[in-house]
This record gives sequence, C-alpha cells and structure tokens, in this order.
Amino acid sequence: NRVTILCIPPSLLPSIQTAKNDLSCLDTVVACAELCPVAIARAWFSPTRRFLNAYGPTEITVCATIYEFTGEGDSVPIGKALPGVTTYVVDEDLNRLPPGQAGELCVGGEGVARGYMGKPERTAMSYINSPWSSERLYRTGDLVVEHPETGQLEFLGRRDNQVKIRGLRVEIGAIEHALCQHPGVQLAAVAVFDLPTLNAETSKTLVGYF
Repeated sequence: NRVTILCIPPSLLPSIQTAKNDLSCLDTVVACAELCPVAIARAWFSPTRRFLNAYGPTEITVCATIYEFTGEGDSVPIGKALPGVTTYVVDEDLNRLPPGQAGELCVGGEGVARGYMGKPERTAMSYINSPWSSERLYRTGDLVVEHPETGQLEFLGRRDNQVKIRGLRVEIGAIEHALCQHPGVQLAAVAVFDLPTLNAETSKTLVGYF
C-alpha cells in the first residue's frame, strides 16, 4: 500500500522488523504511547527515514511534545512542547522547578480537556488552575527532567504505580485490589516484566503474586 508514515507504539516495531526492508516508501516513523528504547529508535532511523518520539496523554488531546531522533545519544527524550502547548515541571507543592531537577510534568494549552465526564472528584485531582498564569493545566503524573543545555524533556517514570502495557494504561493497584477479592487471597502484589513471546521478542507482561 506504499505506506509513508507509521504511527505506532514502539513495543510493536520489533514484530514488524523483518518487513522493514519491504517498506521502501516509509519515510517517517512516529513512536508514541509508551517509553521508546534507544535500541528501537536506532533500528528504525536512517538517513532517509525520520524517527520521531511523540508524547501526549489523551487528556490533552492528544500530542503535547515531540522529539526527532538523530541517531545519537543513549536515550530518546520526549522532546519539547508543540505549538499551542505549554509544559511545566513542578514539585509536589506545584512549585516550578529549574532545568536539571526532576518533577511532575504539567501540560497546558489549547488541547487540555475539560475533565472526566461525570467524575468531578477525579477531575479536581488531575486538572488545576495554574498558580502562575490564567491557564488550566493537566497533571500528567509523569516524572520528567528538562535538560539544561537542550531544553529537551526526558521521561523518567510515574509518580504513582501506573504502567503502560502495549500502549494501554494499567493501574497496578487496581489489579492488586481485584486479586484480593478472591476468597483465597489475603495479600497480592503485581509487577511488570519483559518476558519472551512466541515469536522470540520480548513484551511487557503483568505477573501477580499472592
């Protein structure tokens, strides 16, 4: 079908690695929805193919930052804010942090949603009025750091126990709670591992202990 642009969670790229040479018209790959390992970026980047790493929760509809990988470096940042988007790195008290200090990423701008329909308490937890401007912000729950030299944002993880499995949000605590509803389970813990699949690739897999 002469595909030219591919937008895909990076964990799916290894599954089509063998078809990469057949995608002769593919000139742009956009990785999104989860952390992008540098090995995957290197495998798909070439002088004739752009590799972009995009970041953006659904709540800001939907892309906030982007980074163009150049084949260098030992990580793949999530980049800088797109036009119409504002990003802030804050501490637990919502004080803005200088570059080089890790904190939670808050996103503002034209794409910020109004909230969660029918869930005012959850909306109040995640959406705030900016303490230093007139805009409305979404608290992503993602930990980032802004590089002092480049201004690029680097994703570090979550401030809670939410994880991404093949691009989908998974609340570890919710799964642990569900396991504990079984009459034979007193305590439960859930962890995430990279385990081999049937095609010899690795995939993030939830493992429960009770």
